[in-house]
Amino acid sequence: MSLTASDMQRLERDARGIAKHSLSYIADAQRCLRDTRDPIAGLALLSALWSSGHAIRDNQKAGLEDAGQWLADRIRRDITIPPERLALELGWLHRLVTTHGESGDDRGAADRTRRQHPGVRRAPFGEHLDQLRDRRANALARAEAAPAVHQATGGSAGPSMAPRPRCLPDAFEVRFASWQLARAAFKRARDRRKQGKVIKDRLLDVIPVVAELQHLAADLACSVLHTDGMLALVDHTDDLPTFWIAVADLALREGKRVPARIFFAPSITSENSR
Repeated sequence: MSLTASDMQRLERDARGIAKHSLSYIADAQRCLRDTRDPIAGLALLSALWSSGHAIRDNQKAGLEDAGQWLADRIRRDITIPPERLALELGWLHRLVTTHGESGDDRGAADRTRRQHPGVRRAPFGEHLDQLRDRRANALARAEAAPAVHQATGGSAGPSMAPRPRCLPDAFEVRFASWQLARAAFKRARDRRKQGKVIKDRLLDVIPVVAELQHLAADLACSVLHTDGMLALVDHTDDLPTFWIAVADLALREGKRVPARIFFAPSITSENSR
């Protein structure tokens, strides 16, 4: 099993927004994953460490939060991710954070933790672990049953040969390519607003939720300032939602196709394709 160039680029982008104090926690999650072969168990371990003696200092909690948020986001992004694949990514993430990660001095890790989670005893990640575990179990069961169902209905047990879409639908659901980078961008926007400074623009890559559309949308991004609806996410400190964009709203900006607005419900029709 190996990672592609795009996989490595994504991990490097993620690593640049993660504190180096997270390294021991990333290693803990990787060891747990290898022992249990259960991605949710690794997330549960990090969540339990939040109130333990292994994460007392502010910089420890900042690092643990980064590690936990990354792992939670990665599992949600691919709920059926094989444990071997996730362990490989955690190993590379550990290496990349060692080289590219942020130190506490770079962003004031202690201040960040106190400001976002004053007096919080429960981890700010890994909530609803039982629901996440059930979601993974159900998805794995569906994936395992699919070949049998296909064969029972007269098809072969092999993979589907349905052609990939040749164009994007009028409207489709997207998510941030890196939730870690998106959270960091929104945090910087909150900090500048608190300081009375103008929020700076940034393009954040997004990708379709439907995997079959992703090859058609490698150049999509949302602008913090110029995509209507993005500023509504600045104060969103929980899991970032998915949202919808329309092909008719796309325009080129800095080499990316950027929508003029986003929708938090599929309120625009997507019956036709452009």
